[in-house]
Amino acid sequence: MMSCIIRKIRTPDDFASIAEILGYVFAEPTTAENLADEDAKIPDTGSLWINEDGQLAGFDRCRLVAVNDKGEVVGYGISWRAPWTEAGELNHLLAVHPDYRKQGIGRALYTELENWAVLNGASKLNYEVNDNDASSIAFAEHRRFDQERHQFESVLELSKDSLKSLPSPPTSITIKPLSEMEELEAERKLYELYKVTSRDIPGISGNYFDFKEWKKWTLELPGSRPEYVLIALDGDRYVGVAQLLHQTSTESMYHEYTGVDKAYRGRGIGLALKVSAVQLAEQLKIKYLRTNNDSLNLPMLHINRDLLGYKPVPGRYKMVKVLPNENNALVNKAAKSETNVKVEVLQALMTDKTVIKNLVQFYIYDFTEFTNERINEQGTYPILSDLHKYWENHDGYNAYLIKANGEIAGFVLVKQLEDERSHKLAHFFILRKFRRAGVGKQAARAVFGSITGKWELNQLENNYPAIAFWNRVISEAAGLDLMVRYEQGKRIQRFTIR
Repeated sequence: MMSCIIRKIRTPDDFASIAEILGYVFAEPTTAENLADEDAKIPDTGSLWINEDGQLAGFDRCRLVAVNDKGEVVGYGISWRAPWTEAGELNHLLAVHPDYRKQGIGRALYTELENWAVLNGASKLNYEVNDNDASSIAFAEHRRFDQERHQFESVLELSKDSLKSLPSPPTSITIKPLSEMEELEAERKLYELYKVTSRDIPGISGNYFDFKEWKKWTLELPGSRPEYVLIALDGDRYVGVAQLLHQTSTESMYHEYTGVDKAYRGRGIGLALKVSAVQLAEQLKIKYLRTNNDSLNLPMLHINRDLLGYKPVPGRYKMVKVLPNENNALVNKAAKSETNVKVEVLQALMTDKTVIKNLVQFYIYDFTEFTNERINEQGTYPILSDLHKYWENHDGYNAYLIKANGEIAGFVLVKQLEDERSHKLAHFFILRKFRRAGVGKQAARAVFGSITGKWELNQLENNYPAIAFWNRVISEAAGLDLMVRYEQGKRIQRFTIR
């Protein structure tokens, strides 16, 4: 795996690089401006909680980038849920620049996103991949994602010949753009139509937007204009809608949505809306139209491909992963409320050297669950190679004993790194009888609270209990100021305590 740093995104500085990377994944390009516009619609601070059914609720997002040794953004990942997302679920997106794929960057990003999901108590992850991208499909399957749905993508090249062959819809329904609707409640009536018709989309889940959020994510999308929202009318009743988005960089339009009131289906209204959309695109000198539909939405697939002549192009799979129960148990253990144990972190004296040396044997023994460390012929494990430095006047080396209600509970070894401006929590150990009682958390707080500035610590990549513990401790101590890198099987975190 190449050396890279995983960190939180920096807005708006990272948007241009993220937009470039997303251009290799999505069918249509995006821009830094589009990402900034989307970002402005979302509150800076989210809030997640576990609802009365034990499922993750609320909204928040974790956005990460992978940065190479030149400081260039080479990968992007996001885990998010909106207020209307199905309870328990998080949505994931991963993208790595083609020049940096198959070097472990996607794996590092995914690991951090799943850690965040587990930390917050998610029970299901949703992840979309292009259906013609064998390596991304294999990546997802290797991480125990299963295919749940197939989203077909279709393109209609616009030409005089294609327009001549458009069918005549068998309907007398009037179709007008939103821009010509003069009634004050036009947007509210349109919202109700979207809300009703969206329920019948195959694969739809979760709650529907409220009116304010619907406007943000429908009428205020990049490329949206009232002229591009076509409404089918029966008198003053809104019975169908089709929405287009204008992609200026490719001189194309995306057919974002089509919906028909269930009471009016079977009358050719969907086809009429689709034909009107094609005619509008022709008037605007659009080169092509792009649309998608679920593989189970056979009526719309018939209209698009059989009647209008849309051609199939690569689409996307929705992959899902149910997080195993042990992950949820891990969260519950990590989040267990602290007890009334009195925890002390004391500077280790020379007389404590033998105590910590003995504790190291238990420390290494615990690690054999994750390593191949072998016991020697004397029945002991090799001592830590630099343990002596913590008592032999080596500047920057500090050893601490942890006591719980006056009883020895563990130890901490801290050393100053070579830059002399940061510290490394080199070793941290809590005896098993004191775990999950708040002792480790209190001890970690005390150590970090005693030395402000830059810190570093690491866990083995497969030591999931330690990862869960330190994720929670660091998120409380350092907030967003965290960078992660992966080296030789270790997950290394750098952060600042202020």
